[in-house]
Amino acid sequence: MNAALAKQPDKIRAVRMTVLNGSRLAMGWQPTMVFNPGWNWGRPERVGSLLEVTRVEGSRLHVRDPAPGPSPPMTCTTCWLAATWPWLPLPALPPGVIIHIRTLKLEGWIDLATGEVDLDFASSFATSLAGGLWATQPLAVAARMASGEQAGTVFHAVGERLRGADATLVALSEVPPTSDAAQNAVLMLPTDALSVLKVRLEFIPGDER
Repeated sequence: MNAALAKQPDKIRAVRMTVLNGSRLAMGWQPTMVFNPGWNWGRPERVGSLLEVTRVEGSRLHVRDPAPGPSPPMTCTTCWLAATWPWLPLPALPPGVIIHIRTLKLEGWIDLATGEVDLDFASSFATSLAGGLWATQPLAVAARMASGEQAGTVFHAVGERLRGADATLVALSEVPPTSDAAQNAVLMLPTDALSVLKVRLEFIPGDER
């Protein structure tokens, strides 16, 4: 479906973006984690976004998420230590610790001719313990999420352009300090936050959803 529609950009009305298992997350000097959002069992958060096509310029699609919302959280079932994965699966977070993720903005360009993906991404993160008995204030982060190369103070990563329906997108941002000294100490803020996301981008024609 993607190969045929890529030759007819005007017929694409939406792009379903799904984040796949095997993605990677890191912040500052903390251990890198393997993120498996598909293992978010028994919870309602979506694994991806339905991006509407707002305009077409040649081979380029401008897309946006019209209804951003919660994403699968970081928990002991979705986050695993990258250093031992997959030979020795060790949870990167202890039971009872949940880092809630909410997409605030996701929009940008997909070039069907070159496979380049370049999106503006904003999200918030909030940590809760013991079922919400203690929780941090949401921490907002803005980043460029793209298939190209990105480098920050701590991290350097290279994505992969769209081939067929698969791509690897890199989101790199600077996380500012908060008003909570304890939170700053635990997260070592300010620092870089890195997401290397394996995604599937499925083109949807006409009014099909």
